[in-house]
Amino acid sequence: MGLVPNIAPEEQRAKYEPFARYLQDRLGVKVELFVATNYAGTVRALEAGQLDRETGEREYLSQIVTKPDSGVTKLEDLAGKDFAFGDPSSTSGSLYPRTMLVDAKFNCSATTLESCPPLKRVLYTGGHDAAAQAVAKGQVAAAGIEARILHRLQKEGKVPNDLKVLSERKVMGYPWVSPTSLDQGFRQRVAEAFQDIQDPALLDLLRAKSYVPVTADDYKEVDELARKLGLLSTG
Repeated sequence: MGLVPNIAPEEQRAKYEPFARYLQDRLGVKVELFVATNYAGTVRALEAGQLDRETGEREYLSQIVTKPDSGVTKLEDLAGKDFAFGDPSSTSGSLYPRTMLVDAKFNCSATTLESCPPLKRVLYTGGHDAAAQAVAKGQVAAAGIEARILHRLQKEGKVPNDLKVLSERKVMGYPWVSPTSLDQGFRQRVAEAFQDIQDPALLDLLRAKSYVPVTADDYKEVDELARKLGLLSTG
């Protein structure tokens, strides 16, 4: 089972061990966790047949945050300042923050991801935790991050509680997906295992209230925005 590294890979793997045990007990098969060093690595492993399932949730918030004393009160104030994204392939840490910047008339390049004038400099930190810490340490003026991860980092005392939200968008989360080569009957059993989760502790671990079926049509906006902003091949 593959997990996208929206936090440090080692931490992500340890965090999901209880879920792996749940699936193992429910399905009667050994479940191994795989966390790549970046989002693309997880997708490549799925395409290569090294994974049977990849992780995600249905909906969440993507936010752009700054320090309360940064002097930034709106996105336009970021002109001439440094900005941090997470992984380039992250929906909430890259795609939607770029969309919010473009909507605020920033000229983010579709061919050179590090170019988004009038931002002075664009950094890709590789994960939400590193992006939030870059803001907290004053290394950048603002960053894109998933709201739930920010709240967890604040609860754990890893970043200040007073980071200010400049803009946010509700987005469709990345779903649990499997290759079409996986036996359809087994895929259905896995889907039912997700939908049957009722343990509050397990749902809290997964940052979910429940799981429901989704289709590719639910992700049309994500697909269109990613292609427009150069984050997904048009081929």
